[in-house]
Amino acid sequence: MEMSSAPKFVFKDSVKVPKSLLEGLPCRLSFDNGATLSKILYVTSDSTDSSNSAAVLNFVTVAKSDFQAAMRWIAKQPDCQQRERQHLGGSLVKMTGVNFAYQDLMKETFNANCEHVIELLTQVRGCHWMVTNLTDEQAFLPAMEPDPLFQLKLDSPLMANIMEKFKIDGADTAAQFPAILVCLGSGSMISVLDAEGKMSSFHFCLFGGKSLQGMARLMIGTSSYDELMALAEKGDRANVDLLVREVIASDPASPYGQFNGDIPMMHFGKAAEDRLSRDDARKEDVARSLVSLFCANLLGSLISISTLTKVPKVYFGGNFFLNPLARREFENAKCLLMQMGAGFQHRFLRNAGHLGAVGALVATNADAGAYLKFA
Repeated sequence: MEMSSAPKFVFKDSVKVPKSLLEGLPCRLSFDNGATLSKILYVTSDSTDSSNSAAVLNFVTVAKSDFQAAMRWIAKQPDCQQRERQHLGGSLVKMTGVNFAYQDLMKETFNANCEHVIELLTQVRGCHWMVTNLTDEQAFLPAMEPDPLFQLKLDSPLMANIMEKFKIDGADTAAQFPAILVCLGSGSMISVLDAEGKMSSFHFCLFGGKSLQGMARLMIGTSSYDELMALAEKGDRANVDLLVREVIASDPASPYGQFNGDIPMMHFGKAAEDRLSRDDARKEDVARSLVSLFCANLLGSLISISTLTKVPKVYFGGNFFLNPLARREFENAKCLLMQMGAGFQHRFLRNAGHLGAVGALVATNADAGAYLKFA
C-alpha cells in the first residue's frame, strides 16, 4: 500500500503535547476496537518544533471493517518506520476492546509485541490522563446552548423546592475530580471516579448506542449513526411528541403550566394516544424524538447517580456525543428536567471516542488493583 492510500476516516484529530508527558511510556501506538468502530492513537514528532520538545497525539477512527487497512497505513508513516529501525524486535503495541483476533496481524504489521489492557481500566485511566494533562481547549468540546424554547426561568415555590433536592451541598465544583465518567459507544457504562481518578463505583446503563441503532433501524429504516443524526436535524418533535399545552389541557393550574406550552414533553406521546399513525409519521420527526429520548433517559440516570454519590461533575466519553445535535438535545433535556443551576456540571470530551486508546497507552494491567474498585 502506498503511503497516500489512507483508509476512510470517520474521525481524525491531533493534539500537540510536551514530550515530557510521554516519558517512561513503553509504546507510542495503541488501538481500541469496539463493536462498530476502531479507535487508534499514534504518537509522532512535531515537525514544526525546532527544540524537539513536543510530540503529536494523532487520533483517528475508522469503521471496524477498515481496521486492517488502517493498520497498514499507519505502519507506512515515517515515524512508525523509524521506530521499527530503532527498536526492531523490541517495540510494543498496546490494545484494548475486542482486538484479540488481530494480535498476530499486529505483530506482523508492526514487528512488535502486543499487550492487551483491561477495557474498563483504559477508560478510567484515559479520562483522568486527558483531563489532568491536556489544556481545556485540547480536552473538551466547546459548551453548547440549549434551543431557545428550552431556556426556562421558573419561579414557582413548588418547582424551586423540587430543584433544591437536586443540589449537592459541600461539593467542590472547581476541582477536576471526583467526577462521573460516562462512556457511550455501542455499549454504555457509568463510573464514579474519586479525587485521584480511581474508580469508586460502577453503574450499568443498558440503553446504549447499539440499542439506539437497532431501534432506529426498526423505526426509520437505518442503523447508521450519521443518517440518524442527519434525519433528526431536519425533524420536529412537536409532530410526534405531546407538548406541554396538550398534557395540561384539562388541568391549566398544573405546575407544568409554567413551562412554554410548545415544549415537547412526552416522547412519541401522539402515537400513544392514536393521534399519529405509523404511516403518517415522518422519519425526520421520529429520528429527532428518538435521539432526544436517548439523551433524556441518560440524564435521568445521571441525576440519580450524581445525587446519591454527591459528585456534581460529569465527563462524557464515547462517540455518541460527537454530533452537535446529540449534545444540544442533552442540553434541552437538562433544561426541562433539571433547573438546578449550580451543582450539576457536565463536559463533553473532545476526543471522547479515544479514552480507551489513551488509557491503553498510559496504563498497564498492574494498575487495575489501584484504579478499579473490584479488581
